[in-house]
Amino acid sequence: MAQPKAGPCKGTGDSLPAGDFPEGQLPFARFKEIWIAAHGDNPECNIWDTYKKHKDLSEEEASLVIKPLSESLENLDVHTAELIPHLKAIEYVTNTYKILSKSTQPLFRTMPIDTSEQLHLVMYLRVAKEKCGTGHAVTDIIAPTCTDEASLKANLSKAFSNIAGNELKFDLHEGGLLTVRSPEDVAVLSRMVLTSFVDMLSKKLQCERKDELIVVPFAKDLLYATKSSSAMGCCMIGDYADALGAVRETPDWTTSVPYRVASVDRSAPESKLLEDGKIPVTWSPYPLWGGEPMCGVANADGKVRFPIPGSEEQADRFTAKLKAGQLPRIIATQIKDEFGRVGTCADCFQFSTKLKLCGRCRHMPYCSEQCQTSNWKLHKLVCKKKASKTAGKE
Repeated sequence: MAQPKAGPCKGTGDSLPAGDFPEGQLPFARFKEIWIAAHGDNPECNIWDTYKKHKDLSEEEASLVIKPLSESLENLDVHTAELIPHLKAIEYVTNTYKILSKSTQPLFRTMPIDTSEQLHLVMYLRVAKEKCGTGHAVTDIIAPTCTDEASLKANLSKAFSNIAGNELKFDLHEGGLLTVRSPEDVAVLSRMVLTSFVDMLSKKLQCERKDELIVVPFAKDLLYATKSSSAMGCCMIGDYADALGAVRETPDWTTSVPYRVASVDRSAPESKLLEDGKIPVTWSPYPLWGGEPMCGVANADGKVRFPIPGSEEQADRFTAKLKAGQLPRIIATQIKDEFGRVGTCADCFQFSTKLKLCGRCRHMPYCSEQCQTSNWKLHKLVCKKKASKTAGKE
């Protein structure tokens, strides 16, 4: 189950992977050079989306198409704008601050939607302009808006109303992996905050009381989902979202971290909650991430959880064991321990009464130093962030 090959990155300033282009097709790197020569290195312009519209042009034709786009926006005749929501990793938000202001001071407000505060809801103003009489001289500029908390709350409901009518594409794979795309607005991830969307995913996956809904908000137009009691579904979601592979080269990659529902607010219709500036659904990182799903855990909360691989290699080892005749098993534990000493190891997922927590973040439990060392390549991706959050509570 190999991850599909990544394409060129979008935007300005992103590194470009080496790749073959069909004969006669203008390479993205050259298109980008032409764009920057006409526009300047503007971080608000989505070069990749424009390239997809014009990649079949010759270099000379591309130069003629791009040239009108370099004109002042005030001189363009047709102008449309809409407020749209996007889900972004905190690193993207921080980098955008630096690009736009050359500092770390916020220029716009965002809203975290998960307990680790790594995924933020960002409001964008999408502006499309076209100069009459020049054919396809169209630019699509997306700029962050909502400079304060009041404007963020005021625009939350309006932003989601713009994507309400667009259809989603669901594809349920054999094994229990659900892929969700939103080809119309490429904003499928922002729907994660909607109760109607969570209910839709649960119904598609036929989730029962023992199941926990798991999603990986992989890219702005692609979300993976499965249920925690499906060993193969957990294997596939970890394989496709390969945390240690080169997935960051995928256009608009967001994160490979699996998330589970933390809370659902059904006190009012989701539209009313959005109007009040409240997030209907919040998420938290899935606790069993980074191991082969051979051994699931039946927890005290009634949920059955299988581990999710952190890489393609871990997923391949699991499928090799299945082919050799080994079957996934479930161990039951009804023991709770507030100090984290009793439970399952974050690496080998064996039950233990002598767990020790990571000395840095005080969050991940291990049964031995060997397991901690084995898991470090994956855990280091989140350890520092968890450590700073733990320190803030002390």
